[in-house]
Amino acid sequence: MRGNVKKILWFVILLVFLLQLLTTQAQASLQIWPGKLTISMPEGYPTERISYLIEVTNPYMYSMNTSARVENPDMQQLTTNYSYIPDLSWITVEPETLYLPANTSSTFKVFLDVPKSERSNYYNTSWETWVVISSDKPAGDTGGLIFEVELAVKLFIHTPSRQNEPTAGIFIILIGVIITSGVIYILLKNVRKNIPGK
Repeated sequence: MRGNVKKILWFVILLVFLLQLLTTQAQASLQIWPGKLTISMPEGYPTERISYLIEVTNPYMYSMNTSARVENPDMQQLTTNYSYIPDLSWITVEPETLYLPANTSSTFKVFLDVPKSERSNYYNTSWETWVVISSDKPAGDTGGLIFEVELAVKLFIHTPSRQNEPTAGIFIILIGVIITSGVIYILLKNVRKNIPGK
């Protein structure tokens, strides 16, 4: 009986040790900030591509390579009232890979650029896509339990409302109307001066 109790006790101790080791490794995985990005365009589509930074931290005692890619989530993971971005190539990440020495941080830069030819098709739209950050097996590890971790930054993109989209043609017309009105006013004034008896 005592022998069985001893075996069970050793099994529990071993199990607790393994769980603690796994938890420690998981907690020491890659760290990213922010966990999500919301991109809004209340003033209309910008003239230049939109950019945001994602910070990546390597908390390990050894170096690692990290990479970033853009992908759509599974349909089940898509947030309610959001749809997929029509073309993933509208979002790019620079650089594609980062080398992170031990206990250091660096940044990926995310760019959004909706082609001008496509903008008129997408007003009042909400898109969701992910930037997935992953690391290779850390260089110089000592044979411990290493997890290849993938973390995702959620991108929530809100396209402009049509009424908020500035149109160059409207401004040109307004300027033309103002100039034309000024010219007509000056001409009428000169004509009145030249009429006898005025």
